[in-house]
Amino acid sequence: MGSAPTALFLYGELKIVAALIRKINQVLGDPTLQRWLLGRAIGRWQAEPYHRLHPPYLNGRDLGKNENPQSNYSDLSASSPEKQLKLNLAGEPLAIEPGDERSLMERNFADTESLLALHRFAWISTLESECDPTWVNALWRVWIEVHSDPDADGWAWHPYTTAERLINILAFAEQFGLPGPRERSLEVLSHHGPAIWKSLEYFGEINTGNHLTNNGRGLFLGGLGLGYEDWADRGGEILIRESRRIFAPSGILREGSSHYHLLVTRWYAECWLAAKAAGRPEAEKLGNIVEGALSQLPVFAMPGGLPLIGDVSPDCPPEYLAGLITGEKTGWLASLTEADFDILDKARRQLPFNPEQTAADGWRQKRMGKWSALWHTAPEGWSEQPGHAHHDFGSFELHYGRTPIVRDLGRRSYGSAGDQDVASEAHNSLSVDKQGPYPSNKPYYSKEFRKAVSAGLPKVTETASSVTIESNSFSRIKNVGPWRRQWKFDEDGMAITDHIDGRGLHRIERHLHTTLPVSIQDDHVAVGPVKLVADGNAEIHPSAHWSAYGRREPATSITIVAEVELPWSGVINLDSRQ
Repeated sequence: MGSAPTALFLYGELKIVAALIRKINQVLGDPTLQRWLLGRAIGRWQAEPYHRLHPPYLNGRDLGKNENPQSNYSDLSASSPEKQLKLNLAGEPLAIEPGDERSLMERNFADTESLLALHRFAWISTLESECDPTWVNALWRVWIEVHSDPDADGWAWHPYTTAERLINILAFAEQFGLPGPRERSLEVLSHHGPAIWKSLEYFGEINTGNHLTNNGRGLFLGGLGLGYEDWADRGGEILIRESRRIFAPSGILREGSSHYHLLVTRWYAECWLAAKAAGRPEAEKLGNIVEGALSQLPVFAMPGGLPLIGDVSPDCPPEYLAGLITGEKTGWLASLTEADFDILDKARRQLPFNPEQTAADGWRQKRMGKWSALWHTAPEGWSEQPGHAHHDFGSFELHYGRTPIVRDLGRRSYGSAGDQDVASEAHNSLSVDKQGPYPSNKPYYSKEFRKAVSAGLPKVTETASSVTIESNSFSRIKNVGPWRRQWKFDEDGMAITDHIDGRGLHRIERHLHTTLPVSIQDDHVAVGPVKLVADGNAEIHPSAHWSAYGRREPATSITIVAEVELPWSGVINLDSRQ
């Protein structure tokens, strides 16, 4: 065996060993996972079922042969780009020179999301400068040369990516003309629907997330764009049926992410507008879904800007969708016709907001004087699974006027480097003996197991000037009882009071994160315009706020540490009077 094959073999072996070590460390560092595995071994717990078939409502359905796509798109000029192209692929900025198209389409990326962003062509609508159609044409021509086989291995034909690419290329064609050789482009685009259909991302009634919805979006909009009624029929049914799974009764997305709520609202809005324009039978039901999602936007309307709770999608930066809240015709809304923008904006402005119903589904906002706060408290305490929520029970975001004081730090990536950003200590919460309020959720944990671990559902109550949460989930730690946290407001500030029952000595850490200047003074911690006073030793260290996928800004994390005997109570005061 030559040296190169030997090196490749050893590299592969090392990767397997490294993965095994990670799994072992994961088990050793997670007492809840150990409890689950032991319970499974003795037959106490049954795992949630996992499926990899079409959802039951599509049984017996199929797509036609999908020949001869119908297209009214004009042809795009085959001229070549002359200037440099600047891309930002899920947080990875690139500068491409004319002639580098093939090297770009064949390159590797450190983050898989950057590779997927390239294949999705979503960068067309979020280019830093005005879209140059010659670049899209050149890159699409190379893409269909290199990646047009839907049966090839790799990420290029992953169903979510396939749906995104189909939608983005057709939207581009609507505005500028169809890129690439016409017949070849239409042939490749006609393969997209069957590729999505063959690999619909249904994983059972428990473990199916928003990807199946996006599969349906690709089929629906692709079917309308290429004249395939069967695609549109199947896609429309998926969109309507899956809305019942991914949205809570209030209309809020179940997945625990403010940015993903905006993203999925956009998906349904564009499908609704397309259905209205085409006179499709799904238009009324899609309109009802859109109204439910739009009605929830006021909970995210904070004075200091959009709060990024949970994951930030790599599909687009948050500001691209912020107009859904502000009503400004920016980002995605700027791509709409005046008529479509007016339809959506009218619906947004006229819809009533029911804060009680939204709070029942885990989101609440409170304002008093110049103070505004937002809480995401999942109704079961555990972060949503599947979904894009973080371990943020007991956390909050706080603004003073238009200044965000306490913030959710976000998540840098979906790779292993981003896992630490999901943990409770990366949020404005509390930990006992280095453990957060709720353990990390797993897709295979059963409801019975989660109930046993958390010792019942949490309770959230609200008055005119306060919000209080109560949870028994720390009882999984020996000698620790119920935890109660109250946020109480007055005109000048807010007091956060924690009380934990139990006995024995324990380490309590209260965590706060900010992008403002922080300094420790003799009797307080200065956080921008606010004075923080707490019982316990305050420690500060640099961290990062991820304002978009892969995009960071400096932040500071404040940890208030105390070794205490339970039962214990502690108070943090945030005061605007310096």
